[in-house]
Parts: sequence; C-alpha cells; structure tokens
Amino acid sequence: METAGEIEEESKHAKWTDEEVAALVDYLHTNRSERADAGNFRQATYAKAAESIRKLHRSGKIKDSKNVS
Repeated sequence: METAGEIEEESKHAKWTDEEVAALVDYLHTNRSERADAGNFRQATYAKAAESIRKLHRSGKIKDSKNVS
C-alpha cells in the first residue's frame, strides 16, 4: 500500500506511454525546421510539442516543455 508521500512523489514524475513518445517524435520530426542554429529545438517548440501531446495524457505529471526537451 502506498503512503500519501509516495503518491505525492509519484505525481511529480512524468510517465510516458508508447503513444505519447511516438506522438512527440512525430511532432518534432514534422517541425524539424524550427531547430535553432546549434541543432536543438527552441523552448517555444518544446512547449508546442508538450501541448500537442496533452490529449494523450493518462497518468503522472502532465508533460511540459521541461519534460520534452
């Protein structure tokens, strides 16, 4: 049985489903022209990517730009 502290700690972590991972990869591939000069994506692109997969959320922390970068 989980304690309240364990449940609270669990909710701080993003849990990724295969569907979310595939959607994120697809989004970044489709929007690869938004990469910055160094080859990484800009924070705005990561924020849009997180928003695009929000509808797929099942459990854990809702993904944000920090989780997808």
